[in-house]
Amino acid sequence: MYRLWQPDALYLLHLGIFKTMMDWLVGYLQQRKILGLFNDRVKSIAPYPDFQPFKRGHQDVSSWQGKEIRTLMRFLLAVLGPILIDGVRSSQSEDARVLACGRSMVEFLLVLGQCNHSDYTLGLLDNGLSIFYTSKSVFHPQRSITARTPSAKCKNQSWSTKSGYGPPGPPGPP
Repeated sequence: MYRLWQPDALYLLHLGIFKTMMDWLVGYLQQRKILGLFNDRVKSIAPYPDFQPFKRGHQDVSSWQGKEIRTLMRFLLAVLGPILIDGVRSSQSEDARVLACGRSMVEFLLVLGQCNHSDYTLGLLDNGLSIFYTSKSVFHPQRSITARTPSAKCKNQSWSTKSGYGPPGPPGPP
């Protein structure tokens, strides 16, 4: 029997983190009413060797493959920067924090994908995470909207409340 290739946990974590951040970013761009501009810029990325340009915008794709996610990750700042740069008045403006959050996550994931790490790359990872954690608060409204609701399996667990979140309630009937 042949063993099929199975992605490792770090690869799945890598893609999941980026997809979650993209959900937050799309919510932010919708709130600012510039998601259409973002989609147009994604579609307009010029082709080059070993790169297949996107035929549809981010919002028009229902299911992203790992290769597409990694490609979008590499182009995210080139697509997002010109859209948000006009709103950057200071390093504490909302758009500046969105760009800082996106940049730190992209850099973190790109460095994380290296085969070997040194003290220098570990420092880059640590710095990227600290910038991400300080700037991700800009996505607070989007994070609360995209929070996952408990699955059907979790409904009977003791920590579940009516809303699905919060401290444990009194035990239910058996």
